Amino acid sequence: MQMAIASDQALCLEGFAGYGATRGDPAPAIFADLKALLDALATRSFSLVVIDLALEEAQPIACLRAVADAAAPTPVVALDTRFNARRRTEVIGAGLAGYLVKTMNRQMVFAGFDLVLAGVPYHVSDVGRPSGPTESPLTDRQVEVLRQLVEGKSNKEIARLLEITTPTVKLHVNQILKRLGARNRTEAAMAGLNLLD
Repeated sequence: MQMAIASDQALCLEGFAGYGATRGDPAPAIFADLKALLDALATRSFSLVVIDLALEEAQPIACLRAVADAAAPTPVVALDTRFNARRRTEVIGAGLAGYLVKTMNRQMVFAGFDLVLAGVPYHVSDVGRPSGPTESPLTDRQVEVLRQLVEGKSNKEIARLLEITTPTVKLHVNQILKRLGARNRTEAAMAGLNLLD
């Protein structure tokens, strides 16, 4: 597998090179602008394409759509500086498989790549923040359950490990989803990677 990355930020590029290295893949192909990436996509194929939205020419929605069309069926992921609901909507509308943000930790970004490569679109929400100003933080028990979610445990496994009933685990999971603003267990687990560091 070889990634293609459009970015002009050295720190960002070093992090992505680390993702390929963890999988034993060749070094990513790096493009300093979208024109160079589009030229390459006309003659080469990649396993994953990442666009850094910090690139000035990546801002118009039409540019993102052009990359998605040129790369198809290869998944394209946009990487934003920080979460922006409008940009997330534009990225989804442009047909990109993923929307990730630089405020996520390395494990979360890599997990997002893994999901997209597995054919599961992943457009991060503003996870990790309470769903409302009056929400209290997670209880100690919910933190324990979240740790098990991060490890990929099922409700039955969590119940056995924590010596509680499966319905009680379900209640805790529902509260965790609500308090983290996550839509599902996967988003909660990814948020947990950041919260539990």
